[in-house]
Amino acid sequence: VEMLDMDGQRLLAVGKPEHSAKMLRPLIAAANAQDKPLLIDMHRHQDGAAHIGFLVAVRDPASPTLPPVAMLLYSINTEPELLPLISVWPRPSASGKIVLIRKDGDTVMHLTRFPDGDGESDGESGGGIMQHTVEQPQFPSVQALRHGAGVYTGPDFRGIPPVAAAHPIAGTTWMLLARVDTTEVTAGLQQLASIMLSLVLLAMTTAAALIFTTWRKQQLGAALLLVAEERARREADTKFRLLAENASDFIFWYSPAGQFIYASPACQQITGYAPEEFMADADLLETLVADPGDDL
Repeated sequence: VEMLDMDGQRLLAVGKPEHSAKMLRPLIAAANAQDKPLLIDMHRHQDGAAHIGFLVAVRDPASPTLPPVAMLLYSINTEPELLPLISVWPRPSASGKIVLIRKDGDTVMHLTRFPDGDGESDGESGGGIMQHTVEQPQFPSVQALRHGAGVYTGPDFRGIPPVAAAHPIAGTTWMLLARVDTTEVTAGLQQLASIMLSLVLLAMTTAAALIFTTWRKQQLGAALLLVAEERARREADTKFRLLAENASDFIFWYSPAGQFIYASPACQQITGYAPEEFMADADLLETLVADPGDDL
């Protein structure tokens, strides 16, 4: 709390004085021109801290129309109470920040807590008010102050583009800016894409394994069927030969092409010709039938 003369010089002070007379002179003139206390919005002091203040004229109650006899300044350092509130991010984040911004002439003022030169500032570290000019339209803060509430992106002084959501604070000239680096945002998407790709590859591998297993089962089934058919054919052939070779009748197997496939041993007893002779001469049987002679 400070008691000031009309030129901004301190008459009395409780606590550490934080304002220069040069800064106070235009504020004293503005406060003197109105009947209610003048709000001195959050501003940066020599120590870099963010302060808010109220300046009111002290008048003689007996002569309220006369010029004030002094000015009373009540100033509050907002950092101990306000900075912890805007330093909390709703989830663990390496780059997420909440920033209060407003336009002050040709500069953009930031109220936040920056670690070691982080953020859209002039490179200073710590917390409090930080500034940059409005002639940097690529900054999300400048875009927000020009266009109002919305989501903005663009590189900051580090060259890293954050994604920032801006919303005005009702009843004030300040806007709240919640920002996070795009690299952190896309990292989650890349992780999700990697998980999805892994699941797709796993599904494809599983499908391929199922198809291969089904194919192998079909191949195995076909092979077993061929073996069973071959076994049945051999058993039938064995039974046929056993029957034919022990029969007293001439049993033969004639192909559609006119060739002997089989002739039973009884052919030699009936015709006088051995089975091999019938196998070698396809016309032998027709010759015997046409001219049986004494042999038949």
